[in-house]
Amino acid sequence: MENLKIKFNLSRKKILSLEKEYGYESDPKVQRKEFLTYEDFLKIAEWKTSRQINNYSKNDDTLVKEVTKASFSASSERLKIVALTALEGVGYPVASAILHFGHSESYPIIDFRAIY
Repeated sequence: MENLKIKFNLSRKKILSLEKEYGYESDPKVQRKEFLTYEDFLKIAEWKTSRQINNYSKNDDTLVKEVTKASFSASSERLKIVALTALEGVGYPVASAILHFGHSESYPIIDFRAIY
């Protein structure tokens, strides 16, 4: 197999511009608690992907509170993430972002860019 070399031409200016685009300043600011409000849910879900905004809006505040409370209090890791997929527009990647920003424990964010 041919020896592959990858060359990165990243200047300081380019790195700083990428940091602004993908940096922590753009992360949703959500206080960690035992459940999310509808507003907190939207901040996180839209941050992860805005393509599902019409589906996100089909969830109401009560449903978001109940589902996130059940997820955050579950003892099973599988149940934590699967429960969140009961919300309209939420698949595993968005559920992982909800757990990352909203739950008291640390969770990685599932993203296709990190898989490939």
